[in-house]
Amino acid sequence: DTVDVNNKYTNATPTPAYITLTKTVGGGVTAADIKGLTFTVYDSNDTAVATVNMEDHFQQKTGSTDTYELKTPIKVTAGETYYVVESNTAITGYNLVEVKYSLNGGSTETTITTTLKAEDAKPVAANTADNAYEVKFTNVYEAKVGSLTVTKNVSGDTGYSQSLEFPVTITFTVPTGKSLSGVTVTGGTLNGNVVTASLADGKSVTVSDIPEGVTYVVTEGTSPDANYALDTIVYGDTSKAISDGDTDTVDVNNTYTKPADKIGDLEVTKVVTGTN
Repeated sequence: DTVDVNNKYTNATPTPAYITLTKTVGGGVTAADIKGLTFTVYDSNDTAVATVNMEDHFQQKTGSTDTYELKTPIKVTAGETYYVVESNTAITGYNLVEVKYSLNGGSTETTITTTLKAEDAKPVAANTADNAYEVKFTNVYEAKVGSLTVTKNVSGDTGYSQSLEFPVTITFTVPTGKSLSGVTVTGGTLNGNVVTASLADGKSVTVSDIPEGVTYVVTEGTSPDANYALDTIVYGDTSKAISDGDTDTVDVNNTYTKPADKIGDLEVTKVVTGTN
């Protein structure tokens, strides 16, 4: 009689594969703005196998100003299926308006979320760290901005000039990390954080694309005519601060007082000449 005892050898070490992530951002955000962005790689059982963030695990891609790549690809198991979830996408002062992604050179997909869901997951074939399976994310941001319009109004006695111009100044206070480099001024001039304008009755100066969080104060200089007194400066937004989508207004109101008629004395003298 014979008995066969058969043993099957199984390699206990799974075949390795690697996933790398590439991140592109649009809309003027900086590396400091996106340092909190986080990516988590999940397997088909929805188990997290790796979590990386922009600040600690990514570096700027050579030759690019807006694209970042993983310093070290993520090691996974060949033949298994994985998907990626992006989190912490909120950036102060910006709205996230679009997210795009592509898988290992495939077509670009657009989504309103920041998740490659399980149904988007793909099996990862065996590869090396130098030839890793690439998941590309592109996030497009839009700065939160508002506008400010300052209008000159003259009222009072009849006969006031509608062409007389008054010096108006808007002084902005800009939070750290913000700037006025992207604003547009219509009807005035920007110098640093100050806008100056010469406004006649009914005329305005408008500053557009002001970053959220900027505050402002409006003043009027010396009147070109003492008969036109500054009455009130009325802020439509009493907080004097720009929020996303704001169209703030300020009215600078002057009152014209007609000067009194000048009254004087007239003396008439009678002079008679000749002979009787």
